[in-house]
Amino acid sequence: MWVLDEKTLITSFPKRYGTQKYDYSGVHKAIRTKLDRARPNQIRSVFDLGLLVIDECSNTFFDRARKSDRQPQVIDQFSEAIGNVSRKETIAYDKLYKWTDNANLIYRRPGNSEMSELHVPLLDINPEAALHREIEDIKEELDIMIYVVRSHLFVLESFITHVKHMLDVYISDDIWGVLSEAISGASADTARGQMPSPSQNTTSPTPNARQAPQPTVYNDPEARKQIFRFFELNAKEVQTKIKWRIKELEQLRDSALSTCEGVKGLLALKQQQAGVVQAWMSLKQSEETVKQGRSIMLFTVVTIVFLPLTFTAAIFGMNALELGSNGSLKIGQEFATICKARPA
Repeated sequence: MWVLDEKTLITSFPKRYGTQKYDYSGVHKAIRTKLDRARPNQIRSVFDLGLLVIDECSNTFFDRARKSDRQPQVIDQFSEAIGNVSRKETIAYDKLYKWTDNANLIYRRPGNSEMSELHVPLLDINPEAALHREIEDIKEELDIMIYVVRSHLFVLESFITHVKHMLDVYISDDIWGVLSEAISGASADTARGQMPSPSQNTTSPTPNARQAPQPTVYNDPEARKQIFRFFELNAKEVQTKIKWRIKELEQLRDSALSTCEGVKGLLALKQQQAGVVQAWMSLKQSEETVKQGRSIMLFTVVTIVFLPLTFTAAIFGMNALELGSNGSLKIGQEFATICKARPA
């Protein structure tokens, strides 16, 4: 944005990329609308118009009064997106607390309990990871918007500083005279279609050159004083508006940061609960292993001790003559018969 003189301001307002239609959210249209609806003496100088341009450029995403505009309400959409993530986070916490209560009941239940339906959802972190990625994207976009609006504030402060130097009533009249003559000479050369050479005296144009009107504001200290007071009042108002916009974005970013920390806490708590379940399952498996070892040891003892006894009892149960029985065979003949009758 360039302020050439007290009546001329040059700037540009590019349209949205990829569209040739009428832009309902165009800054140029908004500025012309405000100029049409301006109160009497609301725009008293070109510097007030510059404040209007800066204010409108900074107010593009914050003006909630445009109900017929097709432009989305960006700030409301950010608030809604953060609210959706917070709601999903609350639902995820409720599910985690429910799983924790179910795990507590399983821990206190005697006997073997099935933990697969509890263990699988605790190990699945995809929903929480998606929430974390979404809220991180929101936070990064808010940081970009804060940077843009802060750049608007920096431009405004620079503009105010330059206007103070231009409208300072304590600057000597000689300096303003030199500036006015330079502007007049440059305007005259431009009217003739010539560019002033370095050796040409721009403060003394030729008599045939058409003289541009002298800037009355620069030559009248009282007028400069009144314009500066009105400009300073409007500048403070615009400065306050931009600071409030930055504060609103920072509050949204703080809310997004708080939600992000909550999602991180949810992930950590879920992983801790999954670790507890895994530890409990490992303990149960260790107990089962000990029980199986005891069973195997008991079976081994029974086999080692009672198998010889069974064999001995079978021998004494034979109807042999050596054992005082009335049988017809001796014990050797019985063993020979058993060995001959073994399967091939």
